[in-house]
Amino acid sequence: MDKAEKHCIEKGERQKAISIALEFKEMGLPVEQIAKGTGLSIEEIEKLK
Repeated sequence: MDKAEKHCIEKGERQKAISIALEFKEMGLPVEQIAKGTGLSIEEIEKLK
């Protein structure tokens, strides 16, 4: 796998984590649990709309 492929995969995984975090946030889960489950930071999750 070359550098470009790796970058694309990482970008896709991050987008999926953001999508899941948004769903969890809409469900009312605590930000700390969302961060733990998605690997995103609390700050990143709080900025999501």
